[in-house]
Amino acid sequence: MGMGCLFEHDVSLGADARLGDFVITLANTIVGYDVVVGSYTTIASFVFIGGGACIGENVTIHPHATILPGVKIGDGAVIGAGSVVIGNVPPGVTMFGNPAKRFSFR
Repeated sequence: MGMGCLFEHDVSLGADARLGDFVITLANTIVGYDVVVGSYTTIASFVFIGGGACIGENVTIHPHATILPGVKIGDGAVIGAGSVVIGNVPPGVTMFGNPAKRFSFR
């Protein structure tokens, strides 16, 4: 775990999970085994991150999102509330839905 990490109640960290600096993890979240979370990332409440996932730096994951095992999320990405991420997410992309799809503001 890096410095300045914040955890609310009922957060579960799997074996060998690695978190960067200043990661915020809110209530009732599960971070699976061998997960890597980059610095300055915010993980909201009721999020599930499957084993072996890799979350980049400065990522925001909104409440009730599910990240399936082995998925890689690029730096600066945003995962919308209730989304189910089944594939890799490029850096800087916003994803919403079940299954999660790229969201465009146009």
